[in-house]
Amino acid sequence: MAVLLPAQSTVLAVGNHHDREHSARLFSKSLSYIFITLFPLVLMISVFSFDALNLWVGEEFAENGYLVMQWLAVGVLFYGLSLVPFSLVQSAEHPDWSAKLHMLELPLYLGALWWALLEYGILGAAVVWTLRALIDALALYAMALFLIPECRASTVRLGFALLSAISLFFLAAMLEGLLYKILFALFFLTTFALLVWYRVFEQNERNWLLNSLGIGGNS
Repeated sequence: MAVLLPAQSTVLAVGNHHDREHSARLFSKSLSYIFITLFPLVLMISVFSFDALNLWVGEEFAENGYLVMQWLAVGVLFYGLSLVPFSLVQSAEHPDWSAKLHMLELPLYLGALWWALLEYGILGAAVVWTLRALIDALALYAMALFLIPECRASTVRLGFALLSAISLFFLAAMLEGLLYKILFALFFLTTFALLVWYRVFEQNERNWLLNSLGIGGNS
């Protein structure tokens, strides 16, 4: 994101149609790279949340904490993806928009957090934080589309990807037994890698990655 912000700022400074298209391409590629990197990681955290906590701090803590970990994993995905439209809004010379959004969210978030902590404890706090991350992301994407309508196609694709991701999070939450979790993880990671390689990456990206790994070739 530190690289994307000045890149978008340079592109949007001119403001003609060609630069808006280039901005939309930067937006799309940033979404793809963040989703590709972040989603497998947070899904694996969700899948193995109970087992990891059990190994680390014991079964009693794991029983009371693994749901919190799963909800926070989902929230981290929403938060990570919200950084792309946040960067675009900042680059388009409207930093006040996101600031006003956060000021509007603050009292609502604090009120919901106070109620959730009283009623449901730390799990309630995790759920409220995740929902805030989702609402924040949706509002920022709406701002980005208003500023650069050319980003619509990549946003629609992200929406379908997120629906699939949420379905997998629900599936992961229902898995029981370490063996089933390991099999699910192996199947998912293999399938996800193949989909990304053949359906998301362009040829130049595949070549760059192979060369970076020292493999070479034009697969």
